[in-house]
Amino acid sequence: MHAGAKSASIALIHMRPSNERELAIARTVDSFALEGTLRLMAIEEVAATLGFPVIHKCDSAYLERYIKWRMASPILKVEASGK
Repeated sequence: MHAGAKSASIALIHMRPSNERELAIARTVDSFALEGTLRLMAIEEVAATLGFPVIHKCDSAYLERYIKWRMASPILKVEASGK
């Protein structure tokens, strides 16, 4: 494995949700990304969409880190072939 792949996999490990709140944050951010509306300033919009208030420092830190990570690691849409 070369250095670039190693650093990418390390970043992914740090972004993997570790609890239900982080999972909800990740799913919501990913939905914004799939819609093409994700941007760093979307923090408040994402927080408003969640079913719980983002009042804990760990939640808000994860939200900000996940948005930055998702922007740097976009979701690739795979188009179904007509075969």
